[in-house]
Amino acid sequence: MKSGSKTDLYRKLPSVDELLRTPVIANLISREGPAAVTESARAVLSRLRQEIGTALVDDESLDLALSGIPSAIERELQQALRYSLRTVINATGVILHTNLGRAPLSHAAIDHIREIAGAYSNLEFDTETGERGKRDIHVDRLFQKLLSEKTAELRSAGRAGTPGKIQRHLARSGYYESHSHLGLRARPQREDSADFARAPLEFPDHRIYRAASN
Repeated sequence: MKSGSKTDLYRKLPSVDELLRTPVIANLISREGPAAVTESARAVLSRLRQEIGTALVDDESLDLALSGIPSAIERELQQALRYSLRTVINATGVILHTNLGRAPLSHAAIDHIREIAGAYSNLEFDTETGERGKRDIHVDRLFQKLLSEKTAELRSAGRAGTPGKIQRHLARSGYYESHSHLGLRARPQREDSADFARAPLEFPDHRIYRAASN
């Protein structure tokens, strides 16, 4: 394709402002906002310029592309606004799969998340004293029940690694830690014990196993 014909093709491209003033795009702006629509229009025009520059389109194919430019902008916008997280099918045979979101939440848990996350909450506020509280308290009672200890503080806020107090309790109780994301398994406290039956207890980013001798 000659450089002169490329120049003619470039001249056929509308400006972003011209596109934004068309009725179809104006309606799209009223629904999705000017910033997102403008960015999508620029992206579509940029692709057309690249295709002209690499001689992928001629006069006829460019006219066809320009006639469908509103639809192309809407598709670009939908792609840009789409959430990156989506549902998948777990066919791995692993029920608790970290790469696939661990495990589905129960309907009761989802309903509670929707109720709490849709408003302000007492995340770090003590409603009894009216003073600032600690977010750990919401899971502290669960750790107390699970580990049978008076106070089980979760200081790591869901990060990998077991809090010191829990780790010491696990050592006393015959539990030991295994970082599943590293594929490591710590030794049990008693190396001279018989075969061990491991019962996994799921924590935010790691597993904790009970070493129970047969």
